[in-house]
Amino acid sequence: VLPLENPLVPKIQASPSVVSAITSNFQLVKTVAKAGKKKVFWSDIELKSTSADGSSADSKRVKYEIDAAFLANNPHLSEWQGGSVGAINTAEQEIDEQLANLPTFSSGSVSPIDDFQALLTAVKELPLPAGLEGAEHQELFEKKKKDVIEEAVRVMTAVIECTVGCSTQAHYRRAIACLQLLRTTAMALNYPSLKEIFNTFLMEVVKPQYGRSGGRHYAVWHALVNEKITLIEGNGVSKEDMKKYLEEGKVEVVEEKTTVADDDDDLFEIMA
Repeated sequence: VLPLENPLVPKIQASPSVVSAITSNFQLVKTVAKAGKKKVFWSDIELKSTSADGSSADSKRVKYEIDAAFLANNPHLSEWQGGSVGAINTAEQEIDEQLANLPTFSSGSVSPIDDFQALLTAVKELPLPAGLEGAEHQELFEKKKKDVIEEAVRVMTAVIECTVGCSTQAHYRRAIACLQLLRTTAMALNYPSLKEIFNTFLMEVVKPQYGRSGGRHYAVWHALVNEKITLIEGNGVSKEDMKKYLEEGKVEVVEEKTTVADDDDDLFEIMA
């Protein structure tokens, strides 16, 4: 180790002209280190807002609003992929929040007809969220409402299958009542998708499972034929198809009272 002042190491002295040249070309700024500072990325920003009543609002909504403002001030980033900027539709979020307040309807409903009708009424009366205007928002809103109804119709088909599986006359009557309600709803709303769901259910579930003469649930098919619950015209289904669907089911009734829990009820006097 060489001593600090070693005669073998020449001392370097900068001339005044060299020092002047350095200080004029490189400005030295005194900084103070900040303890605990770390990098923060835009996608990590989460802010809390407080509503007028003092309650805490959704932090995500605030973040999305910041993202929208950031994007507006930086148009060159409009096509940016890989973060939340430009990828969140706040209008859709508000619509989803509105739809979340609708009545629930599940396959385990004790009163499926009442619950189904309550949901349809609520969807029909649901207003567009405040502040959302224009044809684009209205179109999105209507699409979301239709999705809710389609899901409710699918749930109702599951309710019907479950109800028939209980194998009692009371449950058979309820299943037929639900089936009639489904058909009336699909025709009244006139959504092609609802008609398709209903027709598919009749052709792929109801007839194959309940239409076998002498089968366990044949009484359901017989009641369906008597009530003239057939396919809905449209989506490739003609009037001839509607008529043929019921005619093919007109087979001789085989009485099997052992398949029914309550023999005193008249199964075929339904929907009075």
